[in-house]
Amino acid sequence: MFRNASDDACIVLEECGQALLFAEVLAAHPDLSAAGYRTGETPEAFTALRQALVDRGAHQFDAAAAVLLGAPRRHRMAEGRTSNGLRYIAEHLTGRPVSDGATIAALIACGVPVKRTPGSPHVEIGLSASWLHRQAAMPRGGRPATVISRRE
Repeated sequence: MFRNASDDACIVLEECGQALLFAEVLAAHPDLSAAGYRTGETPEAFTALRQALVDRGAHQFDAAAAVLLGAPRRHRMAEGRTSNGLRYIAEHLTGRPVSDGATIAALIACGVPVKRTPGSPHVEIGLSASWLHRQAAMPRGGRPATVISRRE
C-alpha cells in the first residue's frame, strides 16, 4: 500500500505539489506535539509529547497525507470538523496509528487551511464536509495510497 524508502528524507505528495518537509513543519510549529498544539501541559509532559512526534511522527504524517490526496480544500472551515476527526479517518483507511500532531503537520504541509481553536490541541480544517463524510464511510483500506514516503 505504501512505498517506503530511506528514513532520513521526506514525504513527496503527488497532488499537493511541493509539500513541506515533516521536519520543516515541526521547526515552524514548536508548540506542536503528538497530542496536537500545546494547551497547558507541564513542560515535562509537553517535552515528552513533542519527542514522541519527532520520533514516530514521520510515518504517521505519511498515513495522514495519503488520505489528503485529492481532498477538496475550502477556505471556510467545515463546521465541527477537526484534525482529530481526520486522524480517526486516516487510522481507519490506512490501518496505521496516527497522532493528532502528525495529522496537523500533514494538513499544513498539504496547504489545507487550518484554524487553531484557543484552549484546544486540535485545529478546525478547511476540507469539504461531504468529502470527509465519504472518507469516513469507506471500508478499511478502501483506496490506494499514492504516497512516496521519503525523498532520497
